[in-house]
Amino acid sequence: MIKSAKDIKKQTSIQNLIQAKASYTQVLGQIGKEMEEFSTSLNPNHLYQAIFLQGEISSNSDLKKAGFNAPAIDIHTVDTFKKAFTFPQIALNEYAQDQLVTLKEKEEMLNKDLNLGNKGGLDSFVELAKLTSLNLKKKYGDQWVNPNQEIKEEIAAVAETPVAESSTKKEDEAILPSSTATESKQKSP
Repeated sequence: MIKSAKDIKKQTSIQNLIQAKASYTQVLGQIGKEMEEFSTSLNPNHLYQAIFLQGEISSNSDLKKAGFNAPAIDIHTVDTFKKAFTFPQIALNEYAQDQLVTLKEKEEMLNKDLNLGNKGGLDSFVELAKLTSLNLKKKYGDQWVNPNQEIKEEIAAVAETPVAESSTKKEDEAILPSSTATESKQKSP
């Protein structure tokens, strides 16, 4: 049986679509892995790699022709932090909620900005996430297991550093992220 030029073109088109889908699926998996790594480690290099891969999908004409679009960037550090509690109910405590809500707001803003091509809020997000991590560890101790080894080392260093006593700060007063510090002062009598 001799195949017509139309049949050969159709078969080639199907093969190209299969290859495009395989390539797309592979890149999506890598983006997911990089986003998971960033959400856990807060290492910006993982986020930059995910953004690079997102751009590769956007600029690939074969993928565009096949209808495959670049996925949105989705940082999910707050979800990772919630899963770090030894008992999920602890994440529902008022203090934990205050910490996580503030971080979630910053995370949502950063996701929106990154999907618009703006990386401006990344540094402040990472700093807030580290502060939140420190606060959760300070408040909940062994009931919160930090998902990031680098932050664990920073917390250990902070814990070992002698701190001068302050007469203006109560011993049990927690460190608040900057956006909630002003609100807390306004609520205090």
